[in-house]
Amino acid sequence: ASLRPVHSWSAYCVSKAGLDMWSRCLAEEGQDLNISSISVAPGVVDTGMQREIRSVAPEDFPSLETFIGLHEDGHLVASDIVAKQLYELVTAHSMDQSGMRFDVRDL
Repeated sequence: ASLRPVHSWSAYCVSKAGLDMWSRCLAEEGQDLNISSISVAPGVVDTGMQREIRSVAPEDFPSLETFIGLHEDGHLVASDIVAKQLYELVTAHSMDQSGMRFDVRDL
C-alpha cells in the first residue's frame, strides 16, 4: 500500500509511504549519532484487518475480489511468522543497512 494506490485507502497508503520516507530521513539525520532506521513492508498479513476487508460491500471497495482471492489462495502470511522474521531482521541488521526498506517476503 505504500508503493501503489488502493481505491478508498488514501489515508492508509499515505501513512505507510510517509513512514517509509520518515525512516529514510531518520537514517540520514542519525548517521553521526549512530542511529539506525529501517523500513519494513510486511506483505499481506492474516489479521483482523484482513477479515474486516473481506466483509465489506463490493460497491464500497473495488479491490474486494483481489483480497478475497489472496485469502482463498493461501497468500496471507500468519502474523507470528511475520513477527519472527521482523525480530530477526531488527536484531541483526547493520548500520550499513540503515535507511533501507525490507520486504518480509524477500527475507
